[in-house]
Amino acid sequence: MKKKASIKDIAHLVGVSIASVSYVLNGKEKEAKIGAEVADRIRAAAIQLNYQPNFLARSLQSGTTRTIGLVMEDISNPFFSSLASIIEKKAQENGYTVIIGCHYENIEKCGKLLDTLLLRQVDGIIISPADGTESQVKKLQQAGMPYVLVDRYFSAIPSNSVTINNFEISRQAVNHLAEEGYHNIAMIAFDSGFEHMNDRVAGFLQAMKDKGLPVGPASIVKVTFSDMQSGEDNAIFKLLNKKNRPDGLFFANNVIGSKALNIINQLKISIPSEIGLVCFDEREAFDYFYAPLSYIQQDLKEMGEKSLDLLFTQLKGNVSQPASIVVGAKLVIRQSSVLQGALAD
Repeated sequence: MKKKASIKDIAHLVGVSIASVSYVLNGKEKEAKIGAEVADRIRAAAIQLNYQPNFLARSLQSGTTRTIGLVMEDISNPFFSSLASIIEKKAQENGYTVIIGCHYENIEKCGKLLDTLLLRQVDGIIISPADGTESQVKKLQQAGMPYVLVDRYFSAIPSNSVTINNFEISRQAVNHLAEEGYHNIAMIAFDSGFEHMNDRVAGFLQAMKDKGLPVGPASIVKVTFSDMQSGEDNAIFKLLNKKNRPDGLFFANNVIGSKALNIINQLKISIPSEIGLVCFDEREAFDYFYAPLSYIQQDLKEMGEKSLDLLFTQLKGNVSQPASIVVGAKLVIRQSSVLQGALAD
């Protein structure tokens, strides 16, 4: 294996002191009164020798690595990829590099990602945690690692967090379906302990109560992540294939919505005449469906930027009590949920 070039190698090639090389590579040549010609030769030598700075050594000296960890479910999901892009862009503007990892709702994988980020000595972590990872978040607290929970949260663990009002926006979505004339409405949600998911279910139940609509055993269908991969033997197919299927559906996220759309097409169920649909979050595919899906739009820009603001505040040591920030969300009404008449222009 070829030995990595060092500052000493650059100094030997140029014929200057190691200190002079260090000043130039750290952009401090003017402070050391090193001439432009010598500084140019030092930089050229660094390129010639393919010199790579030792960031770990620098971090030990400065106490910071200028890196941030970002842990989320699955970056192939448009919600998380958009959020990651917003966070990374703002972090770069502030001189930070973002290290991204996905846990795919696997507790063990989430724990390994967080351990790796701790070992890498990142300055802080933004995390959309996997279900059941409360102990991992507590470990971050015990390690003194600045962190922010985004999208998901644990009410039993006081933490800096950025979320939306899942209860209220879900209530609005289901109220909309009821006001359009859908009265046998069901919700499909993940079978998990996620508190944001429970808030969405609570919003559904409140809307059904508001509208005086019946809630039975089949009104809330809980699915697993394996249901998203299976064929006909899953809870969504069974719900939609029965004789007294719902006439309105509220999907708790876009992963469930995508799976359900495939089954609805397979069963040749007409939208919106036979069933009305509203989905939490959007996907590009929803735009091209013959009846574009109504969806809940979260303010991802504000969510990403507020997450970084909270993290930067911690890095500056200005936090006394954890802050919980609630950002905006709105219901975007499209053809999939409009039963009575046409959409307004």
